[in-house]
Amino acid sequence: MTHIPAADPERVRSGVRFGVRPDVRPDGSSGVRSGVRSGVRSDVRSDVRSGVRSDVRSDVGLDVGPRVRHRIRFAELSVKALRALADGDLAGARAEAGVALDPHFVGDRARSIFRYRADQIDADPSAAPWTTRAVVSEPDGVVVGDAGFHGPPDESGMVEVGYSVVPEHRRKGYARAMLGALLARAAAEPGVRTVRARVRADNAASLATLGGFGFTQVGEQGDERGGLMLVFEVPAGAVDGVDGVAGVDAADGVDAVAGA
Repeated sequence: MTHIPAADPERVRSGVRFGVRPDVRPDGSSGVRSGVRSGVRSDVRSDVRSGVRSDVRSDVGLDVGPRVRHRIRFAELSVKALRALADGDLAGARAEAGVALDPHFVGDRARSIFRYRADQIDADPSAAPWTTRAVVSEPDGVVVGDAGFHGPPDESGMVEVGYSVVPEHRRKGYARAMLGALLARAAAEPGVRTVRARVRADNAASLATLGGFGFTQVGEQGDERGGLMLVFEVPAGAVDGVDGVAGVDAADGVDAVAGA
């Protein structure tokens, strides 16, 4: 999954349900809330709670297949670091971020995305705590990808996740660790009601990752490259109802047991 600008709701067509967990509670406190329906709406939730805490981080314990202990943390990418990446200045971005960003961060598509995020923060500084971070494996300090939200929650309380794993670190469980951490962060935010994700229809690995977290397909849309994007949603807090995932305090990063 990569970071892309928010979808135009008018372009999204209703889809089918995918990966829904049966443990629905009427108050939506855990499991998948029954309020998630087919079709993408501009009024996903009308009873949005006010207040967004920008300082909340979350730990997530994950158990997916052969056990290899991973620990990851998020490193901030400031506007200056994002601008350096957009300009292809990897050395400058590394110096600003304080971590050894992978050359994958200055690929053509990545550069356009980081330029978009820098422009977004310049236009709305309140978006900064929500947007993409570098994901660092600990204790080795290797940057394995980037992850974040597309911005603060909208008026309905919806946030959209995006994450990307450096090619050489794919299929090791990092995508699941990143998504689990983002879901835990969303669950901790009182203003977030729904988490959305968009994935290309031919991206089997990402589809499987979303299914493991109880996401429901609510629509589809075309992408800028002529492909088909599938749109998924899950209520914030549903991470607590997913087997093998538990939110804990996040002072030092994210623990993950991931597949080798």
